[in-house]
Amino acid sequence: MVVNRTTQIDNLLVSPYGLFIIETKNINGWIFGSENRLNWT
Repeated sequence: MVVNRTTQIDNLLVSPYGLFIIETKNINGWIFGSENRLNWT
């Protein structure tokens, strides 16, 4: 049994290719990654 679980969806984009959930944050700093990396930091 799961208690007190929440889900936050900021933006939902509906297209012919599927549904895309986009979460937007306003945080200072750098983003490191490339199109070949699974995870960006």
